[in-house]
Amino acid sequence: MAVLLVGLLFAGAAGATSPPGPQASRLPAPAHLQVEARTRNSIAVSWRRVPSAWTYGVRRNGRLVAVTRRERHTYHGLACGTGYRLEIVARRGVRRSRPATMTVRTMPCPPMPAQLTAAPAGSDSVQLSWTGTGAAYEVFVDGVKRSSTTSTGDTVAPLACGRSYTVGVVELDDAGNRSAMATAAAATGPCPPPVAGQASLFSRVVHGYTSPNGLSISEEAGRYGVMVMNTYDSATVTALKAANPGLKIFMYVDMMSSDPTDPTGIADWVGYTDACAHPDWFLQDADGRRLIFQSYPSSRVMDVGNQAYQDAGIAHVVAMARAAGFDGVFLDDANASLRWVVAGGSSASVSYPTDAAWQAAVYSFFTRVAPQLHAAGLQVVANIGGSTVTPGLWQKWNTPLDGAMEESWTDGGEGLGQQVPDWSAKLANVAWSEANGKYAILNSYNTTEAGNTYGLASMLLVAGGWSSYDTANSRYQSETWYPEYDTAAQLGEPLGGYTVLPDGVYRRDFANGVVLVNPSTSPVDAVEPGVSLGPTSGAILPR
Repeated sequence: MAVLLVGLLFAGAAGATSPPGPQASRLPAPAHLQVEARTRNSIAVSWRRVPSAWTYGVRRNGRLVAVTRRERHTYHGLACGTGYRLEIVARRGVRRSRPATMTVRTMPCPPMPAQLTAAPAGSDSVQLSWTGTGAAYEVFVDGVKRSSTTSTGDTVAPLACGRSYTVGVVELDDAGNRSAMATAAAATGPCPPPVAGQASLFSRVVHGYTSPNGLSISEEAGRYGVMVMNTYDSATVTALKAANPGLKIFMYVDMMSSDPTDPTGIADWVGYTDACAHPDWFLQDADGRRLIFQSYPSSRVMDVGNQAYQDAGIAHVVAMARAAGFDGVFLDDANASLRWVVAGGSSASVSYPTDAAWQAAVYSFFTRVAPQLHAAGLQVVANIGGSTVTPGLWQKWNTPLDGAMEESWTDGGEGLGQQVPDWSAKLANVAWSEANGKYAILNSYNTTEAGNTYGLASMLLVAGGWSSYDTANSRYQSETWYPEYDTAAQLGEPLGGYTVLPDGVYRRDFANGVVLVNPSTSPVDAVEPGVSLGPTSGAILPR
């Protein structure tokens, strides 16, 4: 008997080391798995009891989501109109059954809004209407959410004038389920004609606003068609806009700089604190060192082609511009080359070792950022440095924008003769901007009356309401108002385009005067009775 007992114990031990095969250990699969109820966000299922099971493993798309002792379960938190693979596995200790499986789709999402229409409601807004049965609706412009409403209509404003948009509406039910987006083409009304008189001739770029000539806000506002100011001038922006509603004021932002002195991004596309959390936003040299502006040693050069960097500044810049009442955003440092930005030029950059590569990065910034700023109702102009470096660059970069600044119009800081080789190309650029309804803000570094008369007269050869001459003369805090500026404001309508006289002088006649420009390095005598023009000079003459 004792021998028999030992043998039985030995047999049991042997059995423990040799577990039964899979077929012997597997539990029967739950039978009759079926759907009891469905909603847009849940599926309730049941199945027949497996007598030998202690619990049931509940899976969704192969992932265990619950363990239950009951023969039913409700899957919650599902997406509407979506198919799911549901599995129930019987469990007893370590033993499992084969899964009982079924694929079930939740109830359809809310229907897409129907009969979406969009009509201009003015130069800066569109009126939308649609039909639907939703609890709420979200309204989008060019893919950017603009508003929420419980009605079946909305007015979207502000938008840029004279522009086409794609508007979209999404329907939501009480649980927050979303329909597909209904879309429609939309367009704002035409832009108002440029303000007549001197306001359409002059612009002012200013960092830290003061009135240099003791002018009142009303007088200052009446001088200009365009101004560029900083966010910390917001109180003045409101006053200037109230005095001259036609004045366009752009908020200054440097698109390719980040500086430790600007941790929150008051003047930069992103704040330095945010930038430091994303090392890949900084341009680097071959040794991994961050590139620095050679003229501004505290400023780091940013990777304007990095899509995450491009997107990072949108909400921040839009919020600042809207809060201060700006009409748009002025993107500084849209340079066509790194050659004058960092020592070593483009070759110093690992990411963009050529001008062509860098220009592609800048253009990608414009094409991604400008539509989003437009969708927020903001216009966009950029300070294009090196506009004539690559033929056609001014036209290409201006296309997604509302205009651009030519900061070295007739003097880039080394005298009037410096820009003579590029004078004709720049004149053609501004003529293109006029023909295409793009702002052209023209600045000269020259600080003499004769030099600025030449700069303004050059602009007047093609001016038609979209170009303006910056009176700040590169100092960007003060200005000098020359008598020729008043004369220019009284010229009246142009009588046609410019002509080139046999002696090479450019002439354009106006209702109340004439403009003459000698863009060469040689003097010209007797252009008009009693009028001679020195090298790189101009005259603005009343009749």
